[in-house]
Amino acid sequence: AGLRAKEQKKKEKKKIMAGGTAATTSAPEVRVHAIIERPRCYDTLFSSPAYLSDPSRSVKHANCQEEETALDDATRLAGPSSPLLDKENAWKRSYRALEELYHHGTLESVGVSNFDSTDFEQLFEMATVGPHVYQGSLETLMTEEGVVEELVRKGVHYQCHDAAGVVVQGGEDYAPRAYAALERIGARHG
Repeated sequence: AGLRAKEQKKKEKKKIMAGGTAATTSAPEVRVHAIIERPRCYDTLFSSPAYLSDPSRSVKHANCQEEETALDDATRLAGPSSPLLDKENAWKRSYRALEELYHHGTLESVGVSNFDSTDFEQLFEMATVGPHVYQGSLETLMTEEGVVEELVRKGVHYQCHDAAGVVVQGGEDYAPRAYAALERIGARHG
């Protein structure tokens, strides 16, 4: 009986690997969330000496012009136009593509990051879905009341991407309880 059970499990595993399903085995559920990070290229900022020499930014953002130049001809010609040629509207086509993926069930949610109030106004006028998530900084959360209130009114979740970093950089005097909590976590996990 034990040998038959092992053989049955092998058959089920092969069936799953071949694209079939088996009632007794389930694959982990994967949910994909996509965010448009920036509505346009900021080459002037991202190529400035101050930005490039900032030690707090260990990972630098790409320069759009350099990325565009590095593309092969087939890739460059595949899209309707470069974000460098249509700086104010390229993100809208990207958002439409994410909406399509959402409507087909490929994406669990659609979000944006680093959008300002004008970008949001345009987004809310054109969007057929979402955004579900806005990824922003702790500084934006604390200083851009109008943006945050609009997100709350529209049911958009605010995901703060740098809260721990801000607390660590600010030190114990900046946010004592949060800093103490991070110290405890660090001590516990080495």
